[in-house]
Amino acid sequence: MGPLGTRIAALLLALTAGVLGQKEPVSQDRSVLAKEGGPIQLNCSYRETAASVHWYKQSPGGQMEFLAILHRTTSELRGRFVVSLNTASRTTSVYLNRTRLGDAAVYFCAMSHSGVRCQDKVNQSLLVFTREGETSTIACKYETSNFYGLQWYRQFPGERPTHLLTIAGKEAREGPNFSADLDKVEKSSRLNITGVQRRDAATYFCAVEAQ
Repeated sequence: MGPLGTRIAALLLALTAGVLGQKEPVSQDRSVLAKEGGPIQLNCSYRETAASVHWYKQSPGGQMEFLAILHRTTSELRGRFVVSLNTASRTTSVYLNRTRLGDAAVYFCAMSHSGVRCQDKVNQSLLVFTREGETSTIACKYETSNFYGLQWYRQFPGERPTHLLTIAGKEAREGPNFSADLDKVEKSSRLNITGVQRRDAATYFCAVEAQ
């Protein structure tokens, strides 16, 4: 990529299982530059005691991809990534020895207070078109044997994801416009947006949690 290097941005996302939807205090590198083929490290720290720390990657225009979950002080190789956690200093990092153009993405650090583990195996609608005033439905299917709950998030262009709602039973609602249903037999969930407006244009994605 030449002297400009590969730009890797890092934003904040805090997932909580004890108090679902509440953002936790984490501090993370905002933006890191690296030359293609060179090393790079993204750092994240947190204030509260965490039962687990999670790392995710989201390529431009793509879905969020699970990288690793850590429960104790360790340094592990996950694919091309070396993911480390130090519970004493409450810090975690992702390290790449040789960066590639495809590594340019948003990397998320997340923490959880309980032993609930986030599962990365989900499939959902990639693109949905809806006229203003109509109802839009976004589908999500998951695979896990120890289901705990499912969360729906919304991400506006250029902004961090925000939590919409959590569903563990058959139905959940957030405000007058957002509702979700859950079918544990089919392992699927649908997010329904009623009376769609232009301000609702965003990326919606699901995250399933397993015990």
